[in-house]
Amino acid sequence: MERVGLKRTAIYGAIAAGTFPKPVKVGAKSLWVDTEVEAWITRRIAERDVGGNMGSDQAA
Repeated sequence: MERVGLKRTAIYGAIAAGTFPKPVKVGAKSLWVDTEVEAWITRRIAERDVGGNMGSDQAA
């Protein structure tokens, strides 16, 4: 949750929608593969950069 800035319900909703990596169950815990989360973050950055904001001088 800290790494991606989403709350638990948002993460599990994104998993259900197929837009966030599925966790790996280890005992009672749900763990995520770091490289999969990093790839998700990288895709989000790419989506942002391809969006309508390229070349814009407007501050966020």
